[in-house]
Amino acid sequence: MAITLDGTEGIQIPDGKTLGSTSDSDSITIAAGGVTKIAFAATQSASSGANVLDDYEEGTYTPALTFGGGSTGIAYSTQEGVYTKIGRICYVGGRITLTNKGSSSGDAVMTIPFTTAASANAGQTNLAYGTNFSTYTAAGVTIGAAQGAATVMIYGIDNGASLTNSHFNNNTDFIFTLTYMTA
Repeated sequence: MAITLDGTEGIQIPDGKTLGSTSDSDSITIAAGGVTKIAFAATQSASSGANVLDDYEEGTYTPALTFGGGSTGIAYSTQEGVYTKIGRICYVGGRITLTNKGSSSGDAVMTIPFTTAASANAGQTNLAYGTNFSTYTAAGVTIGAAQGAATVMIYGIDNGASLTNSHFNNNTDFIFTLTYMTA
């Protein structure tokens, strides 16, 4: 297959053909009709250039709760998470429905798929939906990315205090979305 380079037309790639190295999974494909698809390598090849998009990833993950760092007896009927990571920005969303909050005690923490930036403002948002908290409604609960960790803290909006196991019930159910800066 030949790729033509013409001073007036630039590089022309025939429909359905790919531009990229034969040894890598990253490439640019020009489909019929001029639709362009860009495939990034499965493993990020970080660039030192500030304006280089060197990572894109979509996937699922399993969010988990802990109370005071423990998860003894916690059981779920729903434990779903999805993410899209573009460069250092990650959009994550999901749902957790408990069937048993377990016996661990302490601050409520939930896992996210990537380590956050070591910044005080890595990301924070209110819950999209929540029910069966013992003293809060979804409108009263926020999640905030912990600095330099793959977790978020769960807080009460009214006082900024961490929610603990005592704020959850065996049937607490919530939906979350968060956009945060990764490390």
